[in-house]
Amino acid sequence: MFSALNNFGNVWIRDSSLFPETAIVKELSRHEFPQEIIDKVDPSHQKLYTDLLLASHSKQSKHKVFGTDVKVDLDSLPTSAVDETEFYKYSERLDFAVSRDAISRLYQALTLGKDIKVQPEWIKLFYECWKDNEAECRDMEVTLNFRCEEGELVDTTVLKVSSPLVRTDYGNGTVILTSRSLLLLKTGCQVESVVEIARLSSISKLVVENVTIVLKPVQCLRVYAGSSVKPINIFLEAESRTWDILLRELIGGKIISTNMRDLFLMEQASQNVLLLDALVQSSKSVDSVCFHSKDVSMAVDLLSHYAKEETKQKLLIACSATRETLLYRLNPNADELDTVTVECIIYVPGVSSTSSRTSTLSPRMSLTSSRFEAGVNVPPTVWCGMGNGKIRIFDASSWRLYPRYVQAVDRVVSLSYTCKRIWAGSFDNLIYVIENNPLALEFQTLDQHTDYVVDIQNDPSSSEHVFSGAINGSIIQWDANQLEVLREFHCTNSILTSFRVISHKEIWCCCKDSLVKIDINGTRHSLLYYVDERDSRRYIDTFCIVDDYIWAGCSDIGRVVVWSKTDEVRKAILPLDTRGVSQMVSIGSSLYLGCKSAYTKRRSIINSPDTFSKSRLYVVDAKNFTVTEELSAHNDTIRCMFAVKDQYLLTGSSGTEGKIAIWKHHQNSEKVNE
Repeated sequence: MFSALNNFGNVWIRDSSLFPETAIVKELSRHEFPQEIIDKVDPSHQKLYTDLLLASHSKQSKHKVFGTDVKVDLDSLPTSAVDETEFYKYSERLDFAVSRDAISRLYQALTLGKDIKVQPEWIKLFYECWKDNEAECRDMEVTLNFRCEEGELVDTTVLKVSSPLVRTDYGNGTVILTSRSLLLLKTGCQVESVVEIARLSSISKLVVENVTIVLKPVQCLRVYAGSSVKPINIFLEAESRTWDILLRELIGGKIISTNMRDLFLMEQASQNVLLLDALVQSSKSVDSVCFHSKDVSMAVDLLSHYAKEETKQKLLIACSATRETLLYRLNPNADELDTVTVECIIYVPGVSSTSSRTSTLSPRMSLTSSRFEAGVNVPPTVWCGMGNGKIRIFDASSWRLYPRYVQAVDRVVSLSYTCKRIWAGSFDNLIYVIENNPLALEFQTLDQHTDYVVDIQNDPSSSEHVFSGAINGSIIQWDANQLEVLREFHCTNSILTSFRVISHKEIWCCCKDSLVKIDINGTRHSLLYYVDERDSRRYIDTFCIVDDYIWAGCSDIGRVVVWSKTDEVRKAILPLDTRGVSQMVSIGSSLYLGCKSAYTKRRSIINSPDTFSKSRLYVVDAKNFTVTEELSAHNDTIRCMFAVKDQYLLTGSSGTEGKIAIWKHHQNSEKVNE
């Protein structure tokens, strides 16, 4: 077996066209641990066979159910014309896209924006073009991984491959479009080599022109990169226009992704490039029956998104303070058809086996490296409770979204970490206690609550105790190790939405329109509420205790009320230009206020326009009761916030956007005070 693999490896080096890839992958896949066999092959061939196995595994559908691959039944193509609602279902099943917006644009492109249904023949031809390109790209990824140095193409996806004999200024060969750059696989040499034509970030201009070669006009794609005045000529001939379209879309996605600090926008742009390519190729087919072949330019315009200037202006961050403070934006809805609210969020440090220290989040970590720090058994993670009941997890060393998740029956609205476990409270009346192992996700459920679990807080006097609260006012103290109830008491004032445990004698509860102080026996000691100038009692959505002051954010008006914790006298009222304050958290002497977006009509299922209304994040000097900064990065209400020590802030938004923003702590106010 090993001798045969070595011989076939030599065949690959001399002539890859003679290499029996399918037969070898099939033979390796028969073994339970194929990597053990590969490890015994000659070291010069190990990378080839490892890449072949990875490529074969990646050919399965990307759809996940609890982290398990689901195979797509190709016989499930529609047999009759479908409207937009049905088109969503088939697109998700056939893995065209995972974004409802992208699917809607594709439907409009296939129908040229007309009020007609998509015929099954159109979908079949489009899908065939999609799969053909997919196969070419995967074969090329194996070739590139074999030809390039290890790690050189980490997290690089091949999106388009040209014909094998394209003339360029760098020589002849195959032009390759990846998610990062334009490459050339040079042929005609004794040994094939890969040359980088230009990185996407360096391309400043694209021009398609006719160039006369031996008295014959040939279409040429001219790429202007960096500060060079001289263009790079790529003679793609009839394919020049297609490559121009794909490059513009990808470059637009790169610009927006970089400006918005959104790591997933580039993936969406890459997905849209694949859609655009299949759209163009299906219109060129000799036996094309597609309606969009009547006006390909219009179809491309309807499907293009990131290349449009108005889209760029709409998405780019204009506020300089936001650009300086915002580190990254993450999308826990990346593999979902519909976006849902990020209800709660928590950062969990990594656990090291070589020392007692924990691994922490760092913005300097490579965003493309999926390797954990040396000695770290469990990497630092960010856990997100979602509106659809899922608990999604990010690896904070690479910002990759784990495919596995815990599924609750109803939305998960509270998260806490103690005793190496994550506690999650849900509206299904259950608490999910999950082991801190994102790859296994073993958990237990606690069902002592009889109503929505709205908040979970650690006990400041003991790391082995946890408090949980339900909307009916029931608060339970738990033994975090034994998962046993220690005591139960009630806050009977009204509807409980959140609480903070200062000590066993001082527990503050947010009860819809008031703040109530109770002790661990449920005895009420204080009641605070805010009445405006019209003698109207205002609802309170959130509160925070900083030093000797209690801050409360009004849910339906842009005001923050501050009381002294010692004598409970109102000290200040901060007016804010917002519809309401939804969250607040303190870092040092600064207080961060997450606000609601202005009212917008929620998007319906089909053909409704997107409306964007930025929600503000205010930075307040907690000592002087003054606003020092106004930031904006979310297009919907800030639903949750979490402070990572005294360095970073995590914010999550409501369902229209459903994203997470990571901010570095702004210290202007603290520097002023010093």
